[in-house]
Amino acid sequence: MEIFDYGELVRATDGFSSLNLIGRGSHGSVYRASLAGSGGCRRTVAVKRVTLTSHGESYQKLSDEIATLSSLPPHSHVVRLLGSAAGRPSVDDLRHHPPPLLVMEFMGNGSLHGSLHESPEPPSWPTRFSAALHVARALEFLHQRSEAPPVIHRDVKSANVLFDKDWNAKLSDFGLAATADGTPNPAGTIG
Repeated sequence: MEIFDYGELVRATDGFSSLNLIGRGSHGSVYRASLAGSGGCRRTVAVKRVTLTSHGESYQKLSDEIATLSSLPPHSHVVRLLGSAAGRPSVDDLRHHPPPLLVMEFMGNGSLHGSLHESPEPPSWPTRFSAALHVARALEFLHQRSEAPPVIHRDVKSANVLFDKDWNAKLSDFGLAATADGTPNPAGTIG
């Protein structure tokens, strides 16, 4: 996992401009960013800016999400975590910490929720079937990993199913995920 420069991510999102806003969730906002890549090429990534809470719950969820995603080998139907960045306290106010950032694989065709409910033309039935199959494969991968405890996502919904540029569906948002320890605890968000 790569450690990104916080300032570079702020610049790459134009200061978290609303023009680069991809979406908002219960735990933060996601922005499009263009970063310098190898050979002078630019690469587009998604930057998740976590909404901080005073009681540290968001830090714990972020920490859990990083731990879960960084423990997974790459899979074609799970959004890849590329890295993270931690903000430094302001020189003027050492108590103020900018929110941590996650850098994720960019999914250029939005969410299944957006395709179903916000698009003027909903996806075809073959596209819907393909998305369901891709999510099932992602869940099978998470639940049946032989080298580590299973990962339980706990928030599978259309807003957390994203499409890449080729319309491959990938499961995202592992903020509520947990490794299976034999004690099931229901969790999730409505939607």
